[in-house]
Amino acid sequence: MMSSLEGENFGDMLDFLTKELVRLEEERRIQAFALLAERQRRLREAEEAGHRQEEERRRREHDEVFKQVTSVCIQLHFAHTQIRAYTGSFHFFYQFFTETKNGDQTAQLWSQSRVQINQSPRRTALLTL
Repeated sequence: MMSSLEGENFGDMLDFLTKELVRLEEERRIQAFALLAERQRRLREAEEAGHRQEEERRRREHDEVFKQVTSVCIQLHFAHTQIRAYTGSFHFFYQFFTETKNGDQTAQLWSQSRVQINQSPRRTALLTL
């Protein structure tokens, strides 16, 4: 009887130790998966950070190109306005020069047109840009 009790105790102890070994192995495997998942997460975050930096760099380049294009457009508009103003002045001068034979009257009209163009609100607004 004693040997059967000892055998039963010994069997229970071996069963417990076997279960503990399985539990410990499973715990280590889960820990290894957790470490692997953490490493993969850090790698993905680093990759996404690189993509974000690249996107921000592209956005800054795009903004700079937009500013330069806008500046050129404003300069072209200003130049076009000046050309139209001076062309209009030239046309005004030519018209009065051909229509009038009096040089003094033509000179007076020419100076008046230059003053009107230089004081126009559109030209003043463009010069302040």
